Amino acid sequence: MSGEKEEKVELKDLAGDFSVLSNPVRLKLLMSVHEKGSCTLKELIDEAQRDESTVKRHVKELIEHGFLAKSDNKKPRYYITDKGVLAITFLRVKAEPTLMQRDTKIKGVKLKSRGRGKLSILLYNVRRITIRKAVFYSFSIGCAIMGLLGLLAFGVELFYRILWLLIWLIIAYVFKILAS
Repeated sequence: MSGEKEEKVELKDLAGDFSVLSNPVRLKLLMSVHEKGSCTLKELIDEAQRDESTVKRHVKELIEHGFLAKSDNKKPRYYITDKGVLAITFLRVKAEPTLMQRDTKIKGVKLKSRGRGKLSILLYNVRRITIRKAVFYSFSIGCAIMGLLGLLAFGVELFYRILWLLIWLIIAYVFKILAS
């Protein structure tokens, strides 16, 4: 029974943390402290472009939930905590999973993302394709097919068939570059 109560308390805390991060002003404050390393209240007010009382209220919420820490100096500075760094990392991964995977491929790190199988990543990328990309990729594929069909032309010397293939593959490559 006590295990059930502890789980409910943890879920309430977790829900409270997400509700704090759901506010765009708090999120902007958290990200600016993360980017700068530490900030004064004045810097946060300038960054958020809100009045002082609003920024103080949002910073207080972030401190209460453990995303920021405050120094005890005469002019206090605000620092991001480990929990804040984890929250920003989580939000960036959820916002752009393919970007995160591309960065890890460069560094040679294997990324296993839960709920993101090959099919769901493919569907995610398909949803992000613009009309321009779709048109250029279609032209690229069409050009490659034209080049391959040229190889089947009978009665034409092999040199000219290979030249035909190379020309169409170059055109296909240009369309692929234009698509990305």
